[in-house]
Amino acid sequence: MERTEPFGIDVSAYQTLRTSDGKVVLKHIDWERALAHAMGIRFVGVRAAISWGYTDPAFAYNWQALKKAHVPRSAYHVFYPNEDAHRQADHFCAVLAGDWGELPMTADLELATGAHACSKAHYSSQLRRYLERLTNNTGRIPIVYTRASFMDAYAAVQEWYNEYWWWLAQYLSNGEEHAGEPTLPKGVERWNVILHQTSQRGDAKAFGMQSAGLDYNRWIGKMGLEGFLAEEQHGLDEEGLELVESAKRIEAQSQAVLAEAVALKERLADWFAPIR
Repeated sequence: MERTEPFGIDVSAYQTLRTSDGKVVLKHIDWERALAHAMGIRFVGVRAAISWGYTDPAFAYNWQALKKAHVPRSAYHVFYPNEDAHRQADHFCAVLAGDWGELPMTADLELATGAHACSKAHYSSQLRRYLERLTNNTGRIPIVYTRASFMDAYAAVQEWYNEYWWWLAQYLSNGEEHAGEPTLPKGVERWNVILHQTSQRGDAKAFGMQSAGLDYNRWIGKMGLEGFLAEEQHGLDEEGLELVESAKRIEAQSQAVLAEAVALKERLADWFAPIR
């Protein structure tokens, strides 16, 4: 099934690296070519930093080129659970230097083994301190990028999960875009999930990039992309906030009705089974 939601990609220096005369060099993304692709890029995630001491060498160019092209941006930072949470958040903010992007900043959660191994309680505690620091530094609610299997395996479920936005990865082994909804981590409500990374093996060459693959993403927020961007820029008035809460209630009621319908269907199947 072909997906129709707003399409986006995420990039790092990996998309710009090539070998020349036996050396690895940066070849900046031709954003004019990439943005002309038929899939129609509506937003881009851009890696800014890792932990507290690394800045992506392609970030400044990508960040400014996309701003100039008026493409909504989310900067992302790879979180290390065993490094100082505040120091990491401060480094992330320093790299952006006040240009926070049109979409919220993103915490990239995908490291929890080897040197990054820790208890579930420690991981969740560090993550909370990090996310709170980002919010305090910027006045905005960040996005958490991860996958359900990762969070369930390495972090302790927290009530505060739904204070943040979520960007969930789930894709197919053949590289095609995942057609359905991403699996939710335990404790995360669907309303808070706004992005789905649907493939990690997109056709990078078709976008004029150097890497073998490219991450594809879809906007799946219950609020449309344009509405969300407007909220990020201007904030919602009292009526808008009431509409959001009303939509949440309607969604919860719909889920309850759906669950009842499924249960009724199962009971009817059991009832008529002896007649067949």
